[in-house]
Parts: sequence; C-alpha cells; structure tokens
Amino acid sequence: MARRLVVILLLSSAATLADSSTDTDRDALLCIKSGLRSPTGALATWNSTTSPDFCTWHGVSCTRSTGQPPIVAALYVEAGDLAGDIPPCISNLTSLVRIHLPNNQLSGNIPLELGRLSGLRYLNLSFNMLSGTIPSILGGLRNLSSLDLGSNGLSGEIPPLLGSSSALETVSLPNNILDVGTGQFGIVYKGWFDAQDGMVAVKVFKLNQHGALQSFIAECKALQHIGHRNIVKVITACSTTDLVGSEFKALVFKYMANGSLENRLHNQCGYLSLGAVICISVDIASALEYLHNQCIPPVVHCDMKPNNILFDEDDTAHVSDFGLARLICSCSSDVQSSATSIFGPMGSIGYIPPEYGLASEISTKGDVYSYGIVLLEMLTRKQPTHGEFSDGFTLHKYVEASLSQIEDILHPSLTSEMGGEHVNHIPHMQGYKAFTLKNMCALRLLKLGLLCSAESPKDRPTMHDVYSEVTKVKEDFFLYEQLNE
Repeated sequence: MARRLVVILLLSSAATLADSSTDTDRDALLCIKSGLRSPTGALATWNSTTSPDFCTWHGVSCTRSTGQPPIVAALYVEAGDLAGDIPPCISNLTSLVRIHLPNNQLSGNIPLELGRLSGLRYLNLSFNMLSGTIPSILGGLRNLSSLDLGSNGLSGEIPPLLGSSSALETVSLPNNILDVGTGQFGIVYKGWFDAQDGMVAVKVFKLNQHGALQSFIAECKALQHIGHRNIVKVITACSTTDLVGSEFKALVFKYMANGSLENRLHNQCGYLSLGAVICISVDIASALEYLHNQCIPPVVHCDMKPNNILFDEDDTAHVSDFGLARLICSCSSDVQSSATSIFGPMGSIGYIPPEYGLASEISTKGDVYSYGIVLLEMLTRKQPTHGEFSDGFTLHKYVEASLSQIEDILHPSLTSEMGGEHVNHIPHMQGYKAFTLKNMCALRLLKLGLLCSAESPKDRPTMHDVYSEVTKVKEDFFLYEQLNE
C-alpha cells in the first residue's frame, strides 16, 4: 500500500511539472501575441480557448519526447504583417532553436532578452523595420550558426563578438547603416549595394569638419581613373542634399571583409607569419608602384599607414583612403608648386616623412618613407608612435642600431619560425652560412625598410626598385617553402 502511494505521488509530481512546462510555453506565446498586431490575422489561431494545443497554432513548431510535455522549438511567421516591438517575453520560450520572422513590420530595438536563448541556432529578422544597434549579447550565443538581420534600420557598430564566434557560419547584415570605421574626415558604413557589387563600404564625409570637402574632392580626383588589384575599388560617388537641405557627399567602395593591417598587428591575437608579411609588403608595393609610375598624372597617396591597408575575403591587401592624395602636375613650376606644396605636416604622425614637416613639396618619395615605416612595423610589431620612441629616437634608429642581431628586433612570433636549412646553397646568398633562408628574407626586408625610411628623400629608392626587391624576396621565400614541403 505504501509503495503504491509513492508511485501515485511520483506520477502526480511528474504531471504537475509537465503542466507547469506546458503552461510556461503557452503563456509565453500568448504574451508575444498580446504585444504584436496583425491586421491579416496571422496569429488568430493563437487562442487557448478555441485551440488548447498550442503546437497546432500557426507558425509554432514543437518537439515531443516520450513521457515529456511538448515544448516550443521554433517560430515561423514569414510575411504575416506582424507589427510592433518584439516582446521581451519571447525569451520565456527557453527551448527555442529557430526564430524565422522575416518580411513583417516588426519595429523598435532587438530585445536584449534574446541573449538568454542559449540553444538558439537560427535567427532571421530580415526585411522588418527594426532600429537601434545590434546587441552585442547575440555574439555570445554559442550555438547560433545563422543570423540574418538584413534590410532593417539598424545602425552603430557591428559587435566584435559576431566576428569571433566559432559557431556562426552565415551572417547577413545588408541594407543597414552599420559603422565599420571612422576616419579623419568621414565615417564608413557597411551596406548592400546591388546583386553585382554586393556588400559595400560607404564613406560619408563629415562636411561640418574643416577640410572634409577638400578631402572628398581630392579622393574623387585621385580615384577617377585608378584601377588596380591592390587598391580598394570605388564603385560610385554621391553628391546631393539630404532631406533638410544640407550637403551630402559619400563614396561607395567594395567592402573589405577581413579588416585592416592595423587590427592584425595590434588589436588581435592572430598570428601573422613571415610569409604573410612578405605577401602584404608585395601587395602594398605593387599598389604604390602603380600610383607613382603607371597613373597619368602620378598619384601620391600621402597617408600610407596600417589603418589604410585593408584585406578582402582572400586576404589580399588593398590600399585605401585617398582623402589626402595629391596628383603630381606636369605643368609649369608655378602651378606645380601651388598644387603640391603644403604648409605643415600632411599624413599621420609617425608615418609622415621628415621633409613634410618643413613645408617641402609633396613627392613620391614621401610614400616611400611611409612604406618603409609600415614594413618595419610589420616586422617588429612596434608602432612608430610608441612611447619608447621620443627625443629623436625613432623606429628607424631602433632597427638600425640592432640590425646585426635581428632576433632582438623581430617580433617573437617571427623569430619562432626562423629554423630551417642554411642558405649557402643559394647563389646570391653565399657568404651567409650562419643564416637560414628565412633569416635572410627577414634581414632583406629590414634593410629595405631602413632604406625606404632614410631621412633624406634623395637617399630613398623609387617604388619601382622597392617592388622589384620585395618580389625577389617573395620568390626566394616560397621557392624554399616548396622545396621543404
């Protein structure tokens, strides 16, 4: 009799828990319905009186296990004319795996409560009227593999956690006003252009800032006839007035999906191998050689730095931001002087050639200097503006003073890969028996960086010579890699 009573009590307890779980999901669904409007009656079946089994309600998908109550696993209401803010009580459906609510009229912010749905794998809120920022908490959903928030009115930054999530396989954020970077004269947003050009970066100029209009004009002139695989492609320019009559100017570029060299060198824990450094140095040199020697008239970039070197989805480096670029005029000396001289430093501190600080004429040798500093920075991972470089002690002098001991100069991530065969078997490297080929490639790049960043412009090589040298380094490096596979 006692055993039978225990069994009855256990069964009663299980039934109570089942009812409790069922009530929670039913109440959550009714809460969602009460917070939304649907003129077409998309949620009309969500009625516990006329339809007690919520798993039969339109757009509700449940999972059922033997002996367990049904639980809501997915919501599918596409083009249901749903309107209003997404109710926070959606997070009470704790077992949700999929949320598919595109092509509705959902508005307001994306609720932070979605971050509580730890089992969520799929979230599609595209083609709605959502606003505000993308909650960073979404990047913490470890099971989320597909996210589509396209075609809303979202703004602000893309949460860094979305980029570092190991589970996310597809992310779609087109047709929003998302900030992917800020420059001296403008803010860069990410968006969708059309089926042909796809994802783009839109640089909107801050015209209320002194120099922004001149930057827009300079960039348009510089990019007008430029086309090179290592220069960010400009798709179109926009010059108009906004709804309140204010000037609006923007440039639309191909979106560079893999970020900047600045981020790789200093803001990530990612590994940048010697091979990667060599490839990047070749890509940048190729772009500058094109600007200096193949463009008519020649173009001087004037702001070469890691933040202006961007990577596409194939990790090819591209030179960007021509807001300070200048055309080298081939007309009379008077006109050339007025077109290319400056009254104060032009560029970014640490990368500006010394002569620009003396109001000297802009020249291609200024870009060569900046390239040399970037090359030294890639190899040492030391920024030229670091606190240790002051009172006349520069990154150039730091490398020059320790060139005989390159293991003291190179970043530890590079010195760790310097093992391998000696290079005495390579004809133009004979006499360096104590060096491995990787040592020699690194040394050649360091010497090139020093040569490019020489104080006097006349002591610097041309970009044609620079490109020739880094190409030879790349050939030697990858020949060695192939032989040792």
